[in-house]
This record gives sequence, C-alpha cells and structure tokens, in this order.
Amino acid sequence: MSLHRVLAPSLQTPKSDDSKPQCLASLDGLQWLDPLGISFDDTFCPTIKGTLRQIEQNISNYISSLPKSQVDDLCHSLSSYFLDIYIVSQFTQPTNVNTSFLKIILNIYILQEAVISALGQFFSMTFLEDNLVKLRTITLAITRDLSFLKCISNEKALTDMLFDAISNCHHSIKEILLDSLFLLIDGSSEVIDRLLKLILENNDDNIISSILQAIEGLTLSPADKERVRQHVLTNILPAATTRELPAVIKFLVSTTDETNAAITVDSFRSNLFIVSPSHLHNENFNEQLSSGTNSLSQNETSSSFPKQSRKKRKRMTVNKITAENLTFADTEFFILLQLKNALQFNHSFNKNFIIALEFSSGEFCTLDVWVLFCLFSISPMRARAQQMITKMSGKTLTSNSITNAVLGHQKALENLSNSMIDLMSWMISNTSENVANNGIALASALFEENENSGTLQDIVGALLIQIEIGEESNKARIVSILELLSLEHPEKLRNFVQLIQGLLWGSESITNSLYSIIASITARLTLRSLDDFEEQASAQITIGFNKMMSSTHSELRELGVIGSAAILNRINEISGDEMDNIVKVYSQIMNFICDDIKSSLIFNRCLLRNRNRTNNFNIYLIDELEKRFQELIIEDEGTGQFGLESSKHSFNLIQYLFSDSIKTTFPSRKAYERRRLAVVIFSSTALQLLLDAHKKIGNSLREKCFYIFETSFTLSNDDRKDEECLTILLFVHSYLMCLLNYFCDEIIHNKSNKHATENGDFPGKCIQRASQLISIEEKIVLTLRSIDNFEHDIYGKMFPKHKPFLKKYKDANDVNCIFIEKYRIYFSSPSSTFFSLIYSLPLPLSDNHLKIAFRIIIDYMYCLQAKNGPIYEVDLYESLDFIHFLCMKLLPTLMRDERSTSILILERIFKLLKIEFTLPQYKDKNQFDRLLKSCSGNDSGRSNVFKKFAKIMVNYPDLPQTIQLPLLLLLRSILHNGPSQKVDICGNEAKCLCKLAKKMLTCKTPILSKSGVQSILPIFFEHNKRVINHVSTFVTVVFPQDILAGNRCEDWPSLIPETFSLYFNQCFLALNMKLNEAKKKILSNSFIISENLIEAVMNRLNKLAALTKGLLLHTCAEKVPVCVIRVTIRHGVNWLDNVTGLFPFLCDSRDYNFEAFDEFLTLSAAIARQLQSVVDHVRRNEKSLQSLLPGISKSLATWSYALKSSLRSVQEEAELLPAKERTLVGEVIRTQQIEQSLG
Repeated sequence: MSLHRVLAPSLQTPKSDDSKPQCLASLDGLQWLDPLGISFDDTFCPTIKGTLRQIEQNISNYISSLPKSQVDDLCHSLSSYFLDIYIVSQFTQPTNVNTSFLKIILNIYILQEAVISALGQFFSMTFLEDNLVKLRTITLAITRDLSFLKCISNEKALTDMLFDAISNCHHSIKEILLDSLFLLIDGSSEVIDRLLKLILENNDDNIISSILQAIEGLTLSPADKERVRQHVLTNILPAATTRELPAVIKFLVSTTDETNAAITVDSFRSNLFIVSPSHLHNENFNEQLSSGTNSLSQNETSSSFPKQSRKKRKRMTVNKITAENLTFADTEFFILLQLKNALQFNHSFNKNFIIALEFSSGEFCTLDVWVLFCLFSISPMRARAQQMITKMSGKTLTSNSITNAVLGHQKALENLSNSMIDLMSWMISNTSENVANNGIALASALFEENENSGTLQDIVGALLIQIEIGEESNKARIVSILELLSLEHPEKLRNFVQLIQGLLWGSESITNSLYSIIASITARLTLRSLDDFEEQASAQITIGFNKMMSSTHSELRELGVIGSAAILNRINEISGDEMDNIVKVYSQIMNFICDDIKSSLIFNRCLLRNRNRTNNFNIYLIDELEKRFQELIIEDEGTGQFGLESSKHSFNLIQYLFSDSIKTTFPSRKAYERRRLAVVIFSSTALQLLLDAHKKIGNSLREKCFYIFETSFTLSNDDRKDEECLTILLFVHSYLMCLLNYFCDEIIHNKSNKHATENGDFPGKCIQRASQLISIEEKIVLTLRSIDNFEHDIYGKMFPKHKPFLKKYKDANDVNCIFIEKYRIYFSSPSSTFFSLIYSLPLPLSDNHLKIAFRIIIDYMYCLQAKNGPIYEVDLYESLDFIHFLCMKLLPTLMRDERSTSILILERIFKLLKIEFTLPQYKDKNQFDRLLKSCSGNDSGRSNVFKKFAKIMVNYPDLPQTIQLPLLLLLRSILHNGPSQKVDICGNEAKCLCKLAKKMLTCKTPILSKSGVQSILPIFFEHNKRVINHVSTFVTVVFPQDILAGNRCEDWPSLIPETFSLYFNQCFLALNMKLNEAKKKILSNSFIISENLIEAVMNRLNKLAALTKGLLLHTCAEKVPVCVIRVTIRHGVNWLDNVTGLFPFLCDSRDYNFEAFDEFLTLSAAIARQLQSVVDHVRRNEKSLQSLLPGISKSLATWSYALKSSLRSVQEEAELLPAKERTLVGEVIRTQQIEQSLG
C-alpha cells in the first residue's frame, strides 16, 4: 500500500480530548531527511540541524545522486503530506532557523515543481475545511513562502497552479491568493487574460476588487496596461457595485497619465453617478429602476438592482451608489478620498477634470460638485476652484446640484467638512448673486445633513461672524440663511440660540430691518409653545427688550420695540384663539412706548409685516385702532379740504401738529402729545394696519371703512411757516397714498359684491382721490421753492438739493411729477393694487387723468427697480397686465397726443419696458413668450415685437430725442434679452438698429448729447456688419481733423471734444474684438492650415494692426484728455495679450509669407512703443492712473519675451511642424471665403 493511499482518506486530523493533535500519516516518508539535517517529531514539527544554506545544499546533492525513478517516488511521497491540513500547517511554521520547511523545499530546484503541484491539490480540497481561521492562516503562510524564491523551475506551472487554486479553493482564501499574486508571478499578457477572464466568471464583489488590486500590483507593459484599462472602463466601471467601486476607481486613478486622463474623466462623469435622496422619492426614477432600464440621460440612478449575473449587469451603463448601501468600507468616503488624492497628486487627472467641467453644458451631477469641493480643499488649487465656481454658478453649478451633492452623503464629506465651511463663507460673502445663492444652498444643506454638534456650531459660528464683521451687503443674505434654518431645522438651531441672542444685545453693526429678523428667529427658537412663555429663557429675552424700550437712547429704544414686536408676533403664532397673552404683551409694549412717535411707527410697521396674524388678533387691533381714530376726527363744518363731497368728518391737523394750539385746544401738553402721536401714526402705519386687519378677516373696506376714505382735512388759512405747511401737506399726502393703496383693490375684487353700487361711482371716487394726491404734490413743490433745506421733525433731512432741481424745471408744467420721480424714496410706497387705478381711466385721457397716469407709471418704475428709501421699503413688483395695457391701449393714444405731459409719459413707458425686458425671470422661454404677447397682443415672436416698436421711429420721424433715445435702447433690449441672447449681426433687426443708431448720431438738429452718445454709440458698433470700414473712416478721415482742438466733422456732428473719448473707446474696442475673433478661429482647429488661409489671415492681421497704430497716433497730441489715456491703457492690455497668443501661428506662417510676417511684427513693435510712451507719460504726469500701470507693464513684458523667443526659434531654424502636415479637424475653405469668415 502506497503512502498516498494511507494518507488520502482524511484531510482533517482528529483531536483527542486534551486537544493534542493526532495524525493518521506516518513519518516514514520523511526519514530520508534526517541524515540531511532535518528531523521531525511525532507532531511533524521539523527541527533544523545546521545552517540553512548547508541543509539546502545537502538535500540538492542527495536528490541529484538518486536515479530519476526514485526521485519521482520521493516527490510523490513528499506530495502526499500536503493532503493533510495539519501537516501543512506544521510545514509552514517557522523553524528554529526562522524559515519554514516549505520554504526550504521550495528552494530545491528539483522538488519545486512537485511541491507546487501538491499545493495546488491542497487548495483544491480546501472547500471541505470548516476552520476558516486556520485555513486563512495557512494560506497566508504558503503565499509568504512562495514569495521571493531563489529560482522558479517552471513559471507556467506556478501560474497554472495559482489560477487553478483561485478557481477551486475555498472562497475565504481567494482574496488572499489574489492579493499576493503580484509577489508570486510576473504580469505577462497571458496572466492578464486569465485575470480578466476571472472577472467575467465571478459575481463576488470582493473577489473582483481583489483581482483589480492584483492587476494594479503587477508590472504591466504599456499595451497590456491600456488593454486592462479599456476593459475596466468599458465592462467593469459601468456595472460595478458599491463593493467593487473602491478598487475600480483606485485602479483607474493609479493608472491615469497624460495619454488616458481625458478618457478616464469622461468615463467617470458618464458612468459614476451618486444618488441623492431627492431621486429616491421620484416615482419615475423608481419605475426605471424596477424595469432595469437606463433612460435617464445626465441624471443619477440608484444601486438597488436585483441580484443578477455580471453578463447581464454589463448591459447597464450607469453606476450606482446610495447612502443606504454602503457595504464596503464606506464606499462614498473612499471614492471622495481617491478623487481628492488624484486631483492633488495627479496633474493629468486634475487638468482634464477641470477642462471637462469648464466645457460642460448640462447641470453638474453630484460627482462634479464633489470635484469642486475637493479642489477647494487643496490649498494650491483653492484660487482656481473659486474662479471656476464664480464662472459656473447659475449655469452648470446650481443650488439644486449643490444640495444633491451634500444631502445623504455625510460620511463621504467628513474629510472635507472644515474646507466646506470655509467654502460656504466665501460663497455667501461673494459679490456675485449666483455664487451667493449657491452659498445659501450649501449652508442649508450642510446644516441639514450634519448631526455632529461641533460641526453645526462651526456652521452657525461662521454665519454669525459674517454678520458681525462682514460687508454690509452680505449681512442681509446671512440673516436670511439663519431665518431659513430656523424654519426648516428649528430643533437643531435651538441648541445655538444663545449665540444668536448675542447679536441682539451686543451688535452695533446691524440695521433695524436685520435686527427685526434676528429677533424673530430668537423668538421662534425660544417660544415653541405657550408653556415656554413662562420659562426663564423667554423671561430673560422679554426683560432685555423691556430695558431697551426704557432706555433714553433713541437707537436702543427703537431696537427694543422691534424685539418686543417680534415676541408679540411669535405669541400670536402659537396662541391660536387664546388672546390673554397677546393682550398682555400688547398693552405692556404700549405702556413702554407712551408718547414716542417713532417707536409707535416702528411698532405698527412690525405688526403690519406679520402676515400670519390670527383673526382674533386682527379683531383686537381693529377695536383698538378704530377707537383711537374716532377720537381724532371731528364734524366737518364745511371747512375741510381734500375730501369727498359726502364727507362728514375731518382732521384738524393744525390743532394736532403744532404746539401753539395747546392753550386753546388741549388741557395739557400730555394730551396734546397723545393727539399728535395719533395723527402722525394714522397718516402712515396705523392706518395701514387698521385697513390691513379689515382685509385679513375678510371685511369689505367700502362697507366698513368708507368713512375713513371720505374724510377731509381742516387746514388753516392763517400765515404759517413754510416748514409747518410742508409738514401738514406731507401728512395729508401719506394719508391719501395709504387710502389709494388699499381702496383701489376694491375696484377689481368687489365688482360682484352687494355693496358694489353703494357710495356712488367708486372708481370715480378713487380717481378723485388720486387727483387730490396730485394737487397735494403741486402744493408741496410750490412750498419747497421757498425753502432752502427741509428737516422733518420725525424723519430728519428730506429732499436734498431740491432747490437747484426745481430751478432747472422752473417752467415745466409737470414739475410735480418729475419732482416725485426724483425724490420718490421720501414718499409712501405704492402697492400693487394702486396700479390697477390706471385701468379705470377713460381713454383718451383728459389733462387731469393724464397726470394721474404719469404718476402711476412713475410709481411702477419705482417698484420695478425696487429702490428702498430711508423711510419706506419697496418690494419688486411687475405685472404683465400692466405692460399689456401700456402697449396696447395707452401707447397708441399717446402717440397721437401732442401735449407735453404725453411726451414725458412716452419717455417713461419706453424706459419702463426696457427695464422689464432685462428682468432675470425672462431668461425662461415661457415667461419671455408671455412678455412678448403682452407687448404685441398676440403670440408673435421677438421679431414682430421689434418691428412694432421700430415702426414708431419710422412713422414718427419728428419724435423728440428724449423719446427716441429710450426707444432705441428698448429695441436693443428686445434683441439682447430673453432665453436666446445671440443676435444675428446680418439679420434685418441688427441692420435696422444700426441704421437708427447712425441716424441719431449724425443728426444735426439737435445734436445728440454726451449721455446720448454714450448710450447709442455702442449700439451702432455692436450691430454694424462693416464695423472695420467705419473704424477705418474714423482713424484715417475723421480723427485727423483735430477734433480735440474744437474742430467739427460735418458727417458726425455728435463727435465733439467732450465725446471724442467715447468714439475712441468704441474704435479700439472694435479692433480688439476683431483681433480676438481672428485669434480664436485660428487656434480653434476649425480650418485646415493652407497657404491661402495663411495669406488671408496675415492680410487681416496687418489691416487690424495698421488701424490700431493709426488710432494710437491720436494719443500723441499735446493735450490728450485723461479719459482717452485711460481707454488706451485698458484696451492696450487686451491687444498685447491677443497678439502674444498668436506668436506660435506667426512662426509657422513665416515660411509661407515672409513679407506679411515681417510687416505684422513691424506694426506690432510700433504699437508697443506707442503704448510704452503712454505708460511713461502716465508714470510722470498722471497720478490718478497709476493703478493701471502694473497690468499693461506685465503685458508689455510678456509680449516682448514672446517676440524674442519666436524670433530666436526662427533664426536658429528650429524644427517646426510644417503647417501643411497638421492633423486638424475641419473642412477646406476656399480662399475667397477666408476673409469673410475671419471678418
């Protein structure tokens, strides 16, 4: 019986009760080693006698002396011991010479192949083993012994054994064998083929990851490396699971170089998508997942795929990662870490990913945003990341993409948390609105995603620091973020309420409006329910505000009122129908306010802004305010003015506003102060609050408050000071404006009401009130003519420099409306309902109604621009119905009207429409189509709307320039705004616009003003197809007439010394633009380089250079204005940079057209010398322009260095790639087409 038959029955060694191993094998097959220096005890534990080198030599000599048959038997006998796991474990244990018996016999050249074969048999039987720990330990020991052998007798046998073992062994040791593979064999093509085959045959994610790691460790030839990468990119990456992805990405990143970086980046962006929580709740998205299809182009998908074979999964084209399926070492975290390392240390990967992002047209996916996060976290790349974020925000980098990149990915972003908070602070404080909006989205997402209190505190702290020390323009933005967080995540933010409260007590850099929001946030976080009202935290805040209201400092008192009003508004929100606490706090605040007028105004305004007042609170306010209002009005005895005919009540403003009436009317000064307070607040905020409360509970103002609407005013006829008269008029104006703001709404919304026919013609009464408003404004202007400076006793200084302004419009009929337009911020703001009054004006308009329409249009422009004043705040307002009425009804009637007021209204209408077209919402196509429809009355497109307004210029040639100028600007706005802003310069619209602009510029009577030239001249140059011809005319014919000396050009009457810099600027700008266009087309590879192309390009460049040289000659005069020098420096920088970028092309073109090349260099050198002379002049004489010198000095130095380098390469006859041999994509363009293309 052979030894193999004796040992074969069992691989497992039974153990006795004392756990001492027992083995069924015999030591007979190993006794031949005893005389050679290796002995075994009963447990098969080897003992080495002698040195390791001596033992190996003895065994080799012994085997060499045996005949081949005995050697085969010896190998067969030795191999049999490897079928017993216990014996193998003993063979792999380090001996007394620190080397295992297995390592010794593997180094014996004759025995090596037999032992390797025996190890293969051992691995094939390991699937029967249950003790996985022991099996893994033995496998690690075997791989250790197989590593770094002195020699390998049969490398193919070793390779076959390893791959057979990987295919047949226990699954728990496959990863060990694969991880050690690069130490055992070389990376030949055959090995690579077998590893790729293993990938296709396995579905185990861990095994595939180990295979990729094994490939990464092998030394591959360039061809094999690229073949493996292509296989991974094509077949593995698109179908990789979350467990495979770390190894896949690590392999691809580590093997990325300049030759394959672009492909790697494109594959990552095409196949590696990270799902955000918003996708998981999308029904269409889930349907696509369940159907196994992938039709979501440029969108992200989930990883919840059913178990399927790799061949089937290979059809999937999108990768999958979700926060719920992070099953392998936090896949997202590992991916982000690999991305950051690659971006930081792999220049090729970094450069190509940045290029891919910059040229991306669709919205960024989560991976793209992560790359931006990583770039910002890398110190040397931070400036580049900021530049990219600024450029891409609002286009490809949106708030939605940032939110998706953060939410659900807390673990992945842990490593970037600190840099992301810095990024958030930088974005929020950025001057770009798009960047700031993205910063707000990032702050909200970070706060929502993080649960760590330390990180949350850092986020809140960064925001609060910006409020305390940041720019004034950013503080409102920061406060809005805190308000958003208090609404969406109150429980999280409540932990940091003490930090926010610090702004209430210690900050001196916050405006009242921001303080109101911060106080509201604090109240919202502190008062969660009525039970919190009695808590210590709430009591401390209330006491703090009460102390501030009691302060003798007016600023502190006002802040205390704002804070107390925020507490009252919060109690109103959480009280429901309970009124006790509301009444208590309201009464307490009123007691603190007493007779302070400004505090009362502020308090009422805070209540008015609260749009969530309950019905009970509104009823309470109505009772309180009407009671006080009734105390002010008296019976109208026929002396009232500015009221309706039906008026039965009147305000006696003289008695209530001036202290000399105390003795005759009021028993004490205190009573007088209370009445004065009531009059002031009811002329503004109190009346608004009363009417708003009625509207909130659904009352009809015409039914409940008509007595307020018809009330008149008793104005004395005695000789009052002009300042006192003006004060009275301002109160009446504010009162009437408040009435119109609220009661005009009744014209539209109460037509079907049963009270619609009561009180006579209500629209007519509103028009009557508007006429009274105009009369009050006329009296205000008349009174101001005799006042040098006016200071209101409540609002401070008003109408600065009004006297020169009124003197300028001394003879104007509509000076009051023009005055209101100039100083609109000092009057009560209009509401959206006020503009509806224009619909009730009968057409054609009478003189009185024309003034009302003028007044309404002025207010609409004021709201459209949302200019906030020192007294009243204005919200952006725009209405397509209002635009439709102006364009379709009012405009046709005014065009036939010759009254001076009509001309002023037309000018404002065109200005208004120009502003309307530039609003950001009209970048949306649907919104823009609605605007076009409102302007034209039908569904006509942009072209028809343009023609409609262009016909006005043609049909009415005698229109004043004051109308033509805004109309021409409107035409440009129609062409250049909206979803598609690209203008066809050869189109009919551009030709028409250019023709109209030239007509205005060349008009002799009257000559266009400087401001008009500044507006119209860019339109002429931008839409001129033959702009270079006109530039040539200016440079060679017009400018040489010495315009700066006072000479006139008959063909261009608007070109005078005051406007010379404007013409000079546009000419230089046009030359730079054409040079830049030529440069882009040359370097874009859109043409095949040929002799004809080079000839056409050089002719074009020489023409532009000659014109530039001629233009700069006009800067050499004795008295050149500073503005001309400033233009020269700014545009000179661009010209030098464009020419510097053309030097590589110029060097190539020299061989084909030497004369043109030399001519261009000569002209360029002359231009550079002219610019250098300008620099020298500025350095000596113009201190105001010193800040511009570093830029142009740098450009001159760069141009000079590039010129010398190019000339040196030409002189040394360096080997340049001939232009004819370039491999460029494009079509051959005929010679006669090249000039037109470059032009």
